Amino acid sequence: MNWREYQSLEVIYGWLHRLAAENRNKVSLLEIGRTIHNRPIFLLKIGYGYEINKPGIFIEGGIHAREWISPASVTYLINELGNHFNNFFLIRLI
Repeated sequence: MNWREYQSLEVIYGWLHRLAAENRNKVSLLEIGRTIHNRPIFLLKIGYGYEINKPGIFIEGGIHAREWISPASVTYLINELGNHFNNFFLIRLI
């Protein structure tokens, strides 16, 4: 995966599967549905455990075909969080 050129959906999905397989203790990849063209829709969870009252962040990208920067931005953020999660601080804003 690189962020110097546009990546196809197959490349992105392959990269997501690899990231989840290499980081099983903190990355989960779930298929949550299918598109009208029968392509899988994935949800990627980065974190440890499942606490009901734990704050979280939902990031959605690649919704429209012409949003070329959205998949790159979201996958870059996923890469940083997935590979460097232990170095991040979680801040709760009230």
